[in-house]
Amino acid sequence: MRRLLCAFFVMALALGLASPGWGQSTGSFSGTVVDKSGSVISGASVTATSQGTGVSRASKTDDAGHYLIPLLPVGIYTLRVEFQGFRSAETKDLRL
Repeated sequence: MRRLLCAFFVMALALGLASPGWGQSTGSFSGTVVDKSGSVISGASVTATSQGTGVSRASKTDDAGHYLIPLLPVGIYTLRVEFQGFRSAETKDLRL
């Protein structure tokens, strides 16, 4: 009986500690930065800014022009791309 009660307590404790993580949702932005001719842009700065909180996360494009900004909280974002010698580009109201 004591063993059963101990096992029940351990399971209840584990479920209680795990439940705060159930409602956590995240997403990511990824893509490729190219110029008007279709050539990839390596080293461009890509920034995702939450319109609700103002918190920003940044990334740089790799040699193939790819970027990834992972583990962002769900929300509405503005995505801005900047690279020296080019006009910056910005897209607002991106729903994640």
